[in-house]
Amino acid sequence: MKECGKCSLCCKLIETHEPFSRHDEWCYLCTKDSGCSIWEVRSNECREYQCMWSQMDTVAEELRPDMLHVIFEKISSKTIFALHDPYHEMLARTIGQIQAFNRQGFTVLMMNGSTKTSFTVKGHSTEAANFDIQVHLARLEEKMRNDYS
Repeated sequence: MKECGKCSLCCKLIETHEPFSRHDEWCYLCTKDSGCSIWEVRSNECREYQCMWSQMDTVAEELRPDMLHVIFEKISSKTIFALHDPYHEMLARTIGQIQAFNRQGFTVLMMNGSTKTSFTVKGHSTEAANFDIQVHLARLEEKMRNDYS
């Protein structure tokens, strides 16, 4: 696993069960420039978290999450989940990385604040893919209600 270096975007975009962090807000134990103030004794949840960038040996430095304003996580063999910092514009190199994942056969599900978007291998439009996600989520919720009723 690579060192995070100056990146601490997970301290903003990832909500933890610990009382330190909420989604889209900086953890109060983190400073953007120097990272976690309790790094050596941080929670297991934070200690175990690994974004895709930290797991890949050959990925370029400019694709580090704090430089893209996006954290990528592989959530299945063909699906990548992306959390985009809603306070930043989508960068061309971020779109390029998503397209590279698509060419490799991955569907990228992106969350930007409360907006959910899907970038699929087949090149579905954002609106159609976004609708598909909503339909899929509604079906999952219905299935869960039926399974637990």
